[in-house]
Order: sequence, then structure tokens, then C-alpha cells
Amino acid sequence: VGDFEDGSTNMRAKLYGSGTGTWNAFASGGTLNSPFIVSGGANGTGKAVHLFGTLVNKGDNGYPAFTLQGMLKKGGPYDASMFQGIRFYYKCPSNDKALTRRFSIPIGATLPTSNGGTCSDGCYNHFGADLSVTGDWAQKTFAFGDLKRGSGWGSPVTPPDFTDHLKELMTIEWNHNANNTAGSYDIDYWVDEVEFF
Repeated sequence: VGDFEDGSTNMRAKLYGSGTGTWNAFASGGTLNSPFIVSGGANGTGKAVHLFGTLVNKGDNGYPAFTLQGMLKKGGPYDASMFQGIRFYYKCPSNDKALTRRFSIPIGATLPTSNGGTCSDGCYNHFGADLSVTGDWAQKTFAFGDLKRGSGWGSPVTPPDFTDHLKELMTIEWNHNANNTAGSYDIDYWVDEVEFF
């Protein structure tokens, strides 16, 4: 999916079933570093994504975040049904003060219509997994069946299991936020060597 070695924001051209995807980074509450593809990759590789800065949360239900987003396919959903899961290297030093760190895979049913999805209420509760401080690089491996939605909120998805929606992947995302708690938070995390398996 992406190893960032060429320094560009283009996804791997040889990604099965696509080759047209792009990487984006954005901060909805603060100023994000630029460029976000920098030297110092996992396992001695040359480059990786590094997002850092100060997140400002007003506590007004805006849920600002520092997000790395991989758009898997230009112009529509990506079919990942030939794969079993996803793995990547992740580094989150202890100076990262995010209250929520999460990897997620949005699908049409969890995205609002304004973002190309079909959700009309209770959107953005994507299938995913929480992440934690790692110190150094650590490989994270998730079978698709292990990815879950947050409990207690969000519009229903039918069928309810992620494995029933593998032909509907819109993006892959890493999101650090303050869970609507007002204040300023140092954000610092890295991602590298992203692949389906």
C-alpha cells in the first residue's frame, strides 16, 4: 500500500486493483508539519510519515484531530476482499498526549453523503482499532475480522461485521485526537510500511 521511500504522496502504483491512490495529512485543530513524509523509516528504511504539532480542542463537539489518510482508489471504493487484513509499522513516543489514538477503515455506510458515503446520521464510527504509545517502532497487525466500531454510538451498519464490507473501503486512516476534551495537546506519531496481507 505504501512505504514512502520515493518521498511522494502517491500510493504504491502496484497496489492490486488500484494504483491511483494518494496519501494526505491534515489537522482540523492546529498546525501540521510539512512535509509529512520525512527521513527515518522503520527497520532502517529511508522514509516514513511523521505527524506532529499542537492540537487545540475547544471542547465544542468539533473533535479536531491530526489525521493521516490513505485514499486507496481515486474515484470510488476499493475492493480488499482478496486480502485477510492489514499491517503497518507505528511509532508513538511518550510525548504524544492524544487522548484517543485510532486506526480505522471508513466504508460508505460510516461516511456521510457529503464525503461520498451513504450515512445520514451518527456518522464517522468507522471499523478500526485503538493504538497506544509504543516508544520505538512496533508492527501492528489486524485481521479484518478484528476491526470493530466504537460501542454505544453511530448509525447501524448492515450486516454488522467488517468482513461483509471488504469491497467498500473508502480510505485507511490514523487519527490522534483529544476526544472532545478542551485544551492543547502535543501530537507526535509515525507510520510506515503499510501493507495488506
